[in-house]
Amino acid sequence: MHSFQMEEQAALVLESELLEFEPSDREASRDFAQLLVSTFDIDLPQKDADVCLMMSGGLDSAFAAWLLTSLDYKVEGTFARCWNEQEEDHGDRVCPDDLHYADVQSTCAQLGIESRQIDLTSEYWNSVFQPFLERLSNLSLIHISEPTRLGMI
Repeated sequence: MHSFQMEEQAALVLESELLEFEPSDREASRDFAQLLVSTFDIDLPQKDADVCLMMSGGLDSAFAAWLLTSLDYKVEGTFARCWNEQEEDHGDRVCPDDLHYADVQSTCAQLGIESRQIDLTSEYWNSVFQPFLERLSNLSLIHISEPTRLGMI
């Protein structure tokens, strides 16, 4: 059987399971999580390990948190602040990192796990952004005017 057919078959099995899935049922959550792990051959940490899960506030990390907690792992959701939003002018808008962290906190509360935030702004600036800027300064950049861009289309 080709890989695509196997994935399609697995998707159909999961879809039928999902239609009957009740997230508030702890046993059903565990069974469904185990089905996902076996279907997609997901590597998991050691069973007795405490898990520090880096969470973005998005669906992928929320799903990972649900999967691990459903399988009875002790999980802590951790949000890493990597940019100093206080130096940015957002006008009347709320800082995007604050919104993402609020999503992490909400997900963790729903799953009954701890959440925390760590500040990696200086590490990110020094190890990622500054080297990027240095490499960028060594490149020759060209600017194509809008009329030229439109003519290229």
